[in-house]
Amino acid sequence: MRGILTLLILALGLMSAGKVNRQLRKEVVGKTWEVVSFVDVATQEKQLVPNNLGLSVKFGKQKSMVVTLERNTCRGTYELTRDKRVKSIQLACTKMCCDGELSKLFLESLHNAQQFGKDRTTDMLVVKGEHTIIQLKVKQE
Repeated sequence: MRGILTLLILALGLMSAGKVNRQLRKEVVGKTWEVVSFVDVATQEKQLVPNNLGLSVKFGKQKSMVVTLERNTCRGTYELTRDKRVKSIQLACTKMCCDGELSKLFLESLHNAQQFGKDRTTDMLVVKGEHTIIQLKVKQE
């Protein structure tokens, strides 16, 4: 009986995790998200990103993504697990010219991303990594 109860609880947990992931995909996919700030995990220091810099990411329906930097563009793929963990992000970028430090930080932070989430109070997308948290808002087209 105890084993059946444990299996039932595990199954319900997996089902609800799947619903959360589907909800996150529904809210995030198909929209362009522009970077608002970077937060250093160790110091909690926040670095605001100027609006005119244009750092953004768009998540596609087929696990595709387009990252816009100051001068270059990257295309690639992403994969989220049921618990909103980032399984992998693969990107290939143009090298038209050299991007600035914030573009480099954005790319590095995406490559090291560990978890995605939506902050319900600010309506921002939060991408958490080992060293940096990226805060993004929906770009108004």
